[in-house]
Amino acid sequence: MAATWKPHPNLTLFGDGRATYVESAEKGDKLLDQGGVRFRPHDNVTLALGKERNRRAPGLFISPSDFLHSRQALPGLEEDRSGIKLVRASYQSENVTTDALLLEDDDYAARAFFRVAGVDLALDVGHVEGKSRLGASVQKIFANAWRVYAETGEAEGASPSHLFGGGYEGLEKSTLRMEYYRNGRSSTATMPVPALLSDRDYAIASGSTKMVDDLVTIAHTLIRSLDHELLAAVSRVECAVSDRHVVGASWIRLDEEAWQGSIDWKVSF
Repeated sequence: MAATWKPHPNLTLFGDGRATYVESAEKGDKLLDQGGVRFRPHDNVTLALGKERNRRAPGLFISPSDFLHSRQALPGLEEDRSGIKLVRASYQSENVTTDALLLEDDDYAARAFFRVAGVDLALDVGHVEGKSRLGASVQKIFANAWRVYAETGEAEGASPSHLFGGGYEGLEKSTLRMEYYRNGRSSTATMPVPALLSDRDYAIASGSTKMVDDLVTIAHTLIRSLDHELLAAVSRVECAVSDRHVVGASWIRLDEEAWQGSIDWKVSF
């Protein structure tokens, strides 16, 4: 459930919460993913206080350049919408956006987004969880249809991770994305069935299409480990019941023995 309220033109209160229930464990939970206040003292300046998620990297669901939100999670399954507690000051002009963030435990980060000759560039630096971190990304859109991008990120004492991707969005109701991901923090343990995204190299393909007057969206994602015989398949269907209600169902298959399904209902105010 997501909600926003503007008691003043320059002041916005926001919140995003969810309730979950796991049938196998017979256990439910309530989570506040985001919540706080945003204030705009000037057209180019935004101040934010609270728990916020603001992911801008181009990666489909893995973003090594964004060390604050490096994983978007698979759609509809263990969906990671949780924000981080912060104080944020942002400045935005026509081609440049900068963020300064104060985080918990004396951590901090700064981000800058540029547009130069039609190319989107991003640089992230900071100190998070006791380590200095650096990330960068570049993205270019050609002919309003083709998208190519690359990301890289590195944490102190670890090997860098890289992501290269591209997509076609020239069709009116369908999109296609393909990515190669090199995990710099891959597990060195030998596992018969490695956990998803714990290996070193992955190939990712995803496609989506809209149907029934754009009320229904169907998406399918394939994730292939290039180190083991591991192929994950993720399918999702969403239906906009009304302007404020969206019902979705997801299914993921990790191998012949492991699979998971979920049903969700999103309400916006």
